[in-house]
This record gives sequence, C-alpha cells and structure tokens, in this order.
Amino acid sequence: MIQPVTKLVTIKPVSEQDRSLFVLDTADGRMRLADQLETDINEWCKIAFDDGPRTHLGASIIGAECDRQTWYTWRWMKHKVFSGQMQRLFQDGHWYEERFIEMLRGIGCEVSQVNEAGEQHRIYACEGHFGGSTDGGMKLPPSYGLDFPFLAEFKTINDKNFQKVHDVQFDKEQHFGQMCVYGVRLGLKFAVYFLVNKNNGEMKIEVVALDWALGQRLIDKGQWIITSQRPPAKLSDNASDWRCKMCDYHGICQLNQPVDVNCRTCQHSQAIDNKEWRCNLWNAVIPSKEAMLAGCSSHSPLL
Repeated sequence: MIQPVTKLVTIKPVSEQDRSLFVLDTADGRMRLADQLETDINEWCKIAFDDGPRTHLGASIIGAECDRQTWYTWRWMKHKVFSGQMQRLFQDGHWYEERFIEMLRGIGCEVSQVNEAGEQHRIYACEGHFGGSTDGGMKLPPSYGLDFPFLAEFKTINDKNFQKVHDVQFDKEQHFGQMCVYGVRLGLKFAVYFLVNKNNGEMKIEVVALDWALGQRLIDKGQWIITSQRPPAKLSDNASDWRCKMCDYHGICQLNQPVDVNCRTCQHSQAIDNKEWRCNLWNAVIPSKEAMLAGCSSHSPLL
C-alpha cells in the first residue's frame, strides 16, 4: 500500500541564471526546462523515499544466502543512498501491488490489506526486533470452492530475472522463505505468489504450499543474528568472488573499509526486549532511531 510522504523535502531552488535559460520559444530553452524538472524530481525521490536503515530485521531478507550480509544490514554497517531513478523503481512494486489488488477484487476475490485496527498486517518475533509487513491476505471467489484464506505476495522484477523464475521455492528462495515466515506466524498453509515483468507487464502466478518448519528455522536464525555481537562467517574468503563483489558490504567485509558511525555498529550496543536497544557503556536505553544514527564520541566499532 502506498503511504503518503509526510517528511518535508527541500529541493535546491532554481538559480536566477538557470531561470534565464528557460526561453520557451526556443527548442534549447524548452529542453533546459525539461532537464530541470527531471533533475528536481530525481532529487525529490532520492530524499523523500529514503527512510534510512530499517529498525527491525526484515522477513524479506532473512533468507539471503549470506548470513554475514544479513548481520551487516541488521547492524547498520553501511547505509546505501540510492539515486532518484532507483527509488522510483522501488516504488513500482507498491504501485503494482495496488493494481494486483484491484484486479483480484475485480474477479471476486476478497483481499485484506489491513487488520481490524486499520493497520497493515504485520508479524513480529524475537522481542519485536524481527518482523515484516505482508502484502495482504485473500479469499478466492465462492465459485472456486476453497473457502479459506491464502497469503498474497506481490513481486516485480526485470525481464532477465523474470525469465529465470519457474518455481519460487528453488528459483527465488528468499521470496519463498519470506512467505514461509509469514505463513507460520499467521497460520496460513498456502500462498498465491504474483510476479510481474517490469519490462513488458507479463505475469506469472504460482500457488505455493508453505513450509512452516522452514519458516520457524528462519525466525530462529533471525534470533541468532539479532543477539550476536560478532559477525557470522564470510560467504567466501576470496574478495574476487562474484557474489561478494556484488554485495553492498564488499568493501567492509573483504577490504577492511570503515563502517558507518552509529550505535548499531558500536560494540557497546545490544538489542534488548520490547524492540529497544541498550548502550552498555552509558548504562541506558537508546531513546530513538535518530539518537542511534547519531551515535556518540565513544563509538567503538564492532569490526
């Protein structure tokens, strides 16, 4: 579900010199105005859609191949700032979600995106530090004769990766693991997996039998990652391994580059109950995400 952006985003105003170039009765002037609009839209998307690192460990990443990568993400080792163009691509997934729901309701499905309190369906585990938001639950039209709820999961990928997906359990293990986590926590045995090719709108639908045992193992893995004060083993000790070179943490993991300075990357911080973090140096609960991002002058890197 697309949520309205509430944060104030300030875009650098157009300079007087640049304004003077917007001569609309010339092709060059019109092109300069169009370029300025694109620049400002990209800058707005870059800022407005960047919510910073997640405070929780997401079910969407717990099934990743590299446990060390997952731990780095959880401990905020490096926050990657995406371009406006990339942020728009990420938003495509939310927009397609709304289209999927409209189509499902159009054929007579019941689709629920929120609970009785009007909040998006979420699952929590590991003292509140692990969790995720489902895309929704659905019941098929009465004529299908299957009167029980399914988990609904919507994904969008590019054409190259779309052509590789034939069975989500084997071809998109991370997506399958995410659904199994939701299934075991919500008591759902089946999911309907919707996949869209962002290049041409082609669609694949798969009805998936969820593995509750796998879901619980991934939750247990989340507990281990959340409580660990040391990183798991590397996926490879070879810095040239293609899997490692594609990772956002390649420089930190393989080349000993410095980590971001914040409370999560400090050896004095520790995840505690009720979604909170504690600083064992100052013997106090860290009060907010903003305070955690700021860190302090006594920062002592975990690595």
